[in-house]
Amino acid sequence: MTLRCPFGRVPRSKPSVPTTTDCPNCRAVASVAVRTGGGFYCRFWYCVKECGWTSWRPAAPLPCAKCSGPTIWSASRLSVGCFRCGHRERIEE
Repeated sequence: MTLRCPFGRVPRSKPSVPTTTDCPNCRAVASVAVRTGGGFYCRFWYCVKECGWTSWRPAAPLPCAKCSGPTIWSASRLSVGCFRCGHRERIEE
């Protein structure tokens, strides 16, 4: 399976944010893979137990304010979105 970065070249200047190493689906260990080629640099996260979770965005250690579900960081790393209910919350620095 060939994965393509959905945003083209990913800028490396995004803010550093806290992440978790747990898969949002099954709480197993999640891993990071980096793909390069043709001038593109893409990083994605996936579950090592192959439960089906894959994301271009890292999982956040913060639970959802509405349903306590797992959250993932936005592309800008300025907000988190709930994996279950879709609630989005802006994170103030």
